[in-house]
This record gives sequence, structure tokens and C-alpha cells, in this order.
Amino acid sequence: MNGRGTRTTRTATLGAALLLACACSPTDGGAARTSASPAAVTAQTLCDALLTARDVPAGFRSRATGSPCDFEDPGTRDVLQSVAFDGREDTEEINEELELLGTEADAVSRYPSWVANLSEHGHRVYEQNAAPFRDLGDDVRHFLVHDTAHGADVYFNQLYVRRGRLLVFLNVTSLGAFPPADLHRLASKALDRTAALR
Repeated sequence: MNGRGTRTTRTATLGAALLLACACSPTDGGAARTSASPAAVTAQTLCDALLTARDVPAGFRSRATGSPCDFEDPGTRDVLQSVAFDGREDTEEINEELELLGTEADAVSRYPSWVANLSEHGHRVYEQNAAPFRDLGDDVRHFLVHDTAHGADVYFNQLYVRRGRLLVFLNVTSLGAFPPADLHRLASKALDRTAALR
């Protein structure tokens, strides 16, 4: 089961592309960052900024479908890339998606409809308090989606983060609730990896 529905790493049941206890690198401590210009960003740039198997907790592994990145669609490959990791159970997985807009104003404009589109599906959706995640970006939404369709309590723990002109979607599909502190750790790692894109 995947976290999103319009690419190979997404599914119709969730209709969305968003995480777990891991040792995450510290933030840059305020050091100056250099941002890639829109012209300099390629599919490989985005692919390199995605989480890797080294970043996710024990028990999760890269999906055995070749490259995590889609280099075949010239219409989206330079602005949108995603990756997925499978867990011990069929219902457990981690999904990440990065979408890079041309300007920060574009990202601000897109953010509300992006969240609305990804969070609209046929399960019980509960928006959570995003205050513990405010340090991650300029706009942050946190959702918990509960699904019992597979005969078990399955939870989709989702974060939608805008940081500058970059949109980051993270999902951890788990059996039972997933601790917000663990979600924050992996989300911090994911954002650290995107520093050159912002």
C-alpha cells in the first residue's frame, strides 16, 4: 500500500503521498545556506534530496522497484520526486514527496490547495496540533488518518511542510498511533537534506 495516488509510489486508498524513530543530524545552526536557482535544479537534484534507506528506522527498507525517482516524465521530473520504504508488515510504509515551485510566492499560493487535495480521501481524517512541528517550516499541517478497512487499526501519520519555495509531504503508515516526537525526528532529517533547494 502506498501513501499517494497519482504516481507509482501512491495509491487510491490513501490518495496522498507523508514517518519514524531515527538518529537525525542537527540543523545548520543558522549558518548561511545557498539555494539552487530554478534553472539549476534537475530531477537528480531532487532525487538526491530525498530520504535514503540510511535515514529511516530499522525494519524499513527501500522498495525493490529500481530507482526511487521518476526520470521518465519530462513534465514533472524537475519539480516533483518521491520515494517510499516498506516496513515489516504489508500495511507499514514511509513515503516522502518533494515539490519545488519557481518562487516562494508560488509555493505560498499552492500550499492550501496542495494540502486540501492530498488530505481528501475516504478515511477518517483528524487534523492534529501542528505546534510541535512549527520549527520545520514556514507553513506546517499535521494530520492523522485512521483506516480499519484492512482488518486492523492502520494510521497514516502525515506532515505537510512548506519551507520557502519547497513543499515536503511525509507519511508514516503504521499499526497503531505513531509518536509525534519520532515523526518530528524524521521530518527534521528530511528537511535537512533539502537545504540546498530552498
